[in-house]
Amino acid sequence: MSADTANPPLLGYSDVMSVCPGGTIAFKVSSAASAPFSARLLRSISADPNPAGPGIIEEDASKYFAPSSFPSQHQPFYPGSYGRAAEAVALSARRELRFQATLFPTRACAHPQTILSVGGLDLALDGTLRLALRRDGETIATGPQLKLREWAQVAASIAPGEITLSCTQLSTGKTFFY
Repeated sequence: MSADTANPPLLGYSDVMSVCPGGTIAFKVSSAASAPFSARLLRSISADPNPAGPGIIEEDASKYFAPSSFPSQHQPFYPGSYGRAAEAVALSARRELRFQATLFPTRACAHPQTILSVGGLDLALDGTLRLALRRDGETIATGPQLKLREWAQVAASIAPGEITLSCTQLSTGKTFFY
């Protein structure tokens, strides 16, 4: 297997970040291997990597996790991420600014959820899961809502006198432009 950062050979996540006693947690795993993979469960007591802190403390929780071997199955993966600019990004009336993000909305909430904020611009999902661009107290929003628990690619392009927003639901490939 090659080191492909867009399609790692083994990738997994849990459906929730923590669970109360008696609760259920599900793990979603994609494996490019042909053979089964093994997994183990650890309870995180402390995740503090600070040398002056308590350190990373984990407890074996295998008794809650059976079996430990699972068949490999490849699931499509659309990586999302975050970025940091090494220096401030200056917006100019003479330049075009473009950005895009791949996201997997898991929750609708009453307030906007910021995807990217730069130089007074805020690309977000509004309270109805529509893509919105806010600038100087003004908001432009797309028509259709993104679907919960489905990968989507969103993009914005800002040029003098023109703003374009687009949403693509990756499960259907359907794109909406505004």
